[in-house]
Amino acid sequence: MKKLLFSLLFVSLLTLLFIPVMVSSSSSEFQSGLQENQLIAEKVSKTLDKTFDKNIREIPTSQFYQEFVDEMGRTYSGNLILQELLTENGAYKATYVGELYSN
Repeated sequence: MKKLLFSLLFVSLLTLLFIPVMVSSSSSEFQSGLQENQLIAEKVSKTLDKTFDKNIREIPTSQFYQEFVDEMGRTYSGNLILQELLTENGAYKATYVGELYSN
């Protein structure tokens, strides 16, 4: 079981090396650009924590996520990659990280 968990984390970390990710402790961080004299956030860095009560083999290594950001008046979406997997009170706490792009 530990070997499987280590392998899963190792593959996830290797994946993160090939994808430029801005990790933040807050839920969202904006990267913006100018468009038609307005400040528009084109992408948002996102960290998502999820708890799973299932078999470790059933925990996805990536997670599609979509969010409406009130401050920008836009919806952002994208795939988040599993960065960390911990056991907590008999369940698994997964941390996913990635960038969401405006739709």
